[in-house]
Amino acid sequence: MSWPRTIAANRRASVPVYVPDFLPTVLDVLGRAHPKPGYAADGESILPLLKGAPFSRSRFLAWRLGKQVALLDPAGRFKYVRAGDVGQCSKDDSSFSYAGENVFDLEADPTESMPIANKTKVAELGALAAAWEASIASSQVNESQCLPGSASAVRFQRNGEGCLAAAAAKEHAAVGAAGDCAAGALNQWAVDLASGAVTLAVAGGWCFHVEYNGQGGCAAGTGIWMGQHCDGAMTFDAPTGTFQTPDCPGMCAGAGADGAVMLAKCSDAAAAGWVVLGGGWRGRYVQPFD
Repeated sequence: MSWPRTIAANRRASVPVYVPDFLPTVLDVLGRAHPKPGYAADGESILPLLKGAPFSRSRFLAWRLGKQVALLDPAGRFKYVRAGDVGQCSKDDSSFSYAGENVFDLEADPTESMPIANKTKVAELGALAAAWEASIASSQVNESQCLPGSASAVRFQRNGEGCLAAAAAKEHAAVGAAGDCAAGALNQWAVDLASGAVTLAVAGGWCFHVEYNGQGGCAAGTGIWMGQHCDGAMTFDAPTGTFQTPDCPGMCAGAGADGAVMLAKCSDAAAAGWVVLGGGWRGRYVQPFD
């Protein structure tokens, strides 16, 4: 960075910084507040670092690439990785399979080859990553407006009773039909107006589908789980009040006696009866009320 009036001499720093730090730093240099102070900010001003003053991060760093999500704690030591993959070079592999959620200690393991066994740390950083993704989903609709209002949340209620809800925004989390219909993060859904695909509104990219994306078979009773492999995501068909799956024609999401959601024939009573709370429907697909 060339900034003659601010940087007195060339120097090195090991504090992790990234692109979202640009905006708050420039605003700090100009002595101006953000025109929308209520908007979420992922970065922080690094002006003290540029001036040679003592500086340590107060915010984590997070980023996504495809289905992969990564988060680095403020100190730059622990890195959370979800749905990780090998590098872009075919020879760039690791000794560890990056399935699911993992945390790496970059001081002890800079090549990210062996995840730590501390489940508390995994849960802690995983919760930060989920909140960060929810913030992005909100910003895309309400701040940048790069997504239309159709991304707003709706809830699905069955036969006037419980609402569709996910147990968590993570791989293989269960989906239930008896969730609380009060406002909550895991019972609010977005419906793609073009395809009808249903995803969690507060955690973009999480959908529900047949177990292992259809590989578990299409028989009645097959499990339905949350995941980010959304090619086979359940779609909502408003006229029939059913959730259908492209992987299993004629099969829908049915509510079991215990409230769990599993595959059932679309003609079965257990699969029908879903209505939209907070929205209507246009043609075949749901459109939330503005």
